[in-house]
Amino acid sequence: MKIVYENETATLVKVEKSDISKDGVFIVPEDIVRISKSAFCWLTNMTAVHIGKNVKSLGNGCFAHCKNLEIVNLPDGLERIGNACFLDCKALKSLALPDSVTHLGSSAFTSSGLEKISLGNGISLLRESTFSNCSKLTAVKLPQQLKEIEPYAFSYCVNLTELELPQSLERIGFSACAWCYSLKEIEIPDNVEKLEYFTIYKCKRLEKVSLPAGINLDNKAIYESNQATITYRDRKKEKELAT
Repeated sequence: MKIVYENETATLVKVEKSDISKDGVFIVPEDIVRISKSAFCWLTNMTAVHIGKNVKSLGNGCFAHCKNLEIVNLPDGLERIGNACFLDCKALKSLALPDSVTHLGSSAFTSSGLEKISLGNGISLLRESTFSNCSKLTAVKLPQQLKEIEPYAFSYCVNLTELELPQSLERIGFSACAWCYSLKEIEIPDNVEKLEYFTIYKCKRLEKVSLPAGINLDNKAIYESNQATITYRDRKKEKELAT
């Protein structure tokens, strides 16, 4: 295990297979504040990691390809989860992000084994491919202050049946919900002014799409989801002005 100290700040730089206990557990030392990029990458003998209460940042690819990692304890006070942090963590089934997390990197959970996840209320942006190819994901609890979902965020989440979008949402990127084969219904919030191309694409079991009146639809914004009934509703703000 390699730890670097700079200005009295401890950074965990690298963990080796030999640092993992025989039962597959690693406990991050209490004085660690940052964990570097790829620090645990490819540690296939690790099944659980307990992250110290003082850790503020998880670097890019921090736990990438830890295929047998099942348990991750994220501390209150954690602020940043880097790009591809949990990429390809096939054994990771569930996770809860504390409200203190304000940065969630692109592809953070791509191709992981997540079945359910709760995102803390500090997240306002879902970056590109956050959950792409999470083929076992069935449920996501999105934060109530989420403003934007970038392209491919939920692409190939083939078992995602429900996706409740918060009313705070203002933008959904292209192909954000593409190839969500099991998605049954979706309501696009009032503050979304435009759906980009392929936002909803090849959602084979989609039955209902509710859109705010006057929304701008790009060509093929809702495409090859032929069973879906599309309805338009009055925007809440317009209703309030009318009364």
